[in-house]
Amino acid sequence: MKVAYFDCFAGAAGDMIVAALLDAGLDLEALRAALATLDLGGYEVSAEPVRRGGLAATRFNVAVESGAQPHRHLADIQRIINAGDLPGRSAERALAVFARLASAEAKVHGVGVEEVHFHEVGAVDSIVDVVGAAIGLELLGVERVFCSPIPAGSGTVETAHGTLPVPAPATAALLVGAPVAEAPGGAAGELTTPTGAAVLTTLAAGDAGEVDAAVELSANLDDCTGEVLGAAIGKLLAGGALDAWAAPVVMKKSRPAWMLSALCEVADAARMEEVFFTETTTLGVRRRTVARRKLARRHETVETPYGAIRVKVAALAGRNLTASPEFAEAAAAAEAHGVAVKEVLAAAVEAHRRKGT
Repeated sequence: MKVAYFDCFAGAAGDMIVAALLDAGLDLEALRAALATLDLGGYEVSAEPVRRGGLAATRFNVAVESGAQPHRHLADIQRIINAGDLPGRSAERALAVFARLASAEAKVHGVGVEEVHFHEVGAVDSIVDVVGAAIGLELLGVERVFCSPIPAGSGTVETAHGTLPVPAPATAALLVGAPVAEAPGGAAGELTTPTGAAVLTTLAAGDAGEVDAAVELSANLDDCTGEVLGAAIGKLLAGGALDAWAAPVVMKKSRPAWMLSALCEVADAARMEEVFFTETTTLGVRRRTVARRKLARRHETVETPYGAIRVKVAALAGRNLTASPEFAEAAAAAEAHGVAVKEVLAAAVEAHRRKGT
């Protein structure tokens, strides 16, 4: 098995990753030929030998023709990649990187993944960097990717959204759960870009899914009625909990009881604890931070005999694993057409399957 190890002692960016692959033996003409199958245009790629810190290295350049870059959505980039004639797993890997980027941007801006407007990372040079990295790994025969802890940097950076702290919010979101390092010699500035973070955290160590942190809250209750527990779960979910549930337990003195639990974002933990205290009889709430690995998710709309239904698609490394129709929409369509909900659900799943073939 051939592996690639990225030693990111000075950070990571998309062009740096492609340059490293060129330095490792990737043929520039083969890279150009594969990139040329994308419907992009208006750019030229080149590579040149340079010296950094007294060491010989390679610099990868993407020269883009002057003019405004469109603010692409994830669907736009997916269409560009899917329409290209890319070798092996190149498209799969590139799609996984952009799906992770979209998820991070959506979280930072508080919008749905399909609503994300890519700015810098949707420009031609960033698309070339991401797809070029995926092509390079494929042409070099790399099956697995590993990387060192990643230094993010410090200070501020100018972006399409104005002046932002380093690491930029999207970069910070992408690095959650990943090993990070101090900047070498206390170097300031943006050492790791969102593109670099997305490529490495998506593809390193076996194309892992998105990893982040959450807080799990719980309390044992032996003097709450089912109605009170149900109301508390409803309040937790309405207040933004990622999930809330109750499970039967046996407490001291063999008392039957319920354990009420909730999973929430780290920033919401104190507010969720308040729901425990105000809505139940508990005198204390346990709190622990947990790591989550999540599949990349997006919504697609499919046409069925019962109308348009949204389907939630979950993917790993660009490969779709599950497709779940939105139940509320399916139920409404079933009511309107006088059929069973399961018929609408099955029609939506089949429509999504046909759409993907």
